[in-house]
Amino acid sequence: MKHDSRRDILTYSHAHISFLERDFQKSLELSNRVSFNKFFVSTNENPYFKNVVRMLILKTLYELKDLEMLLNHADTYRHFLRNNKAMKESQKKRALRCIEYTSSLARIKYSFDDFALHKIQKSLHTDANTAEREWLIEKASELGNLPGIILLMTYQERSFCVVSASAILPDIKFSCSFIFIQSRITDHLCEVQKTAACRSIPASG
Repeated sequence: MKHDSRRDILTYSHAHISFLERDFQKSLELSNRVSFNKFFVSTNENPYFKNVVRMLILKTLYELKDLEMLLNHADTYRHFLRNNKAMKESQKKRALRCIEYTSSLARIKYSFDDFALHKIQKSLHTDANTAEREWLIEKASELGNLPGIILLMTYQERSFCVVSASAILPDIKFSCSFIFIQSRITDHLCEVQKTAACRSIPASG
């Protein structure tokens, strides 16, 4: 190992510790300081360490709830893996699956979708071929335990609907469905802390 690379390995170690301590902003700042240009005597070792650091950044951005930066990082991360000739294909596939799961969970976190979350949870419990699987299961479980609400709203005379929302958080948009007693009412927008687009479902009968 090159002497110059020791400082960067130490920086990564502190970034990982900060992540475990839930100081995600510090973890991100430290991860971004890691320089890959000075790493290792063997060029084959460098991509593996790059993968570890990029994975930590992916998880940190998820915890920071920064959807735009996470999706941008995920795209860069995919290109890195697909163009990497040194890593084994099995390891690249595991990392790519983790990227897809993390991106999907981040989208659900931003705009809640109970059906999509259930599908991911079911897939994760049977998919052993993904990196950071235990962390992903934990994050999916956290989303599944968000508090629910039921709202009653009045529209004109004799017209009301039940809005069933899966989650309410101050900084997250969520999707919900309208179940209308009066079938002639179709599409509406509801305001529940944040504006959420709602899809109407005419009552049967």
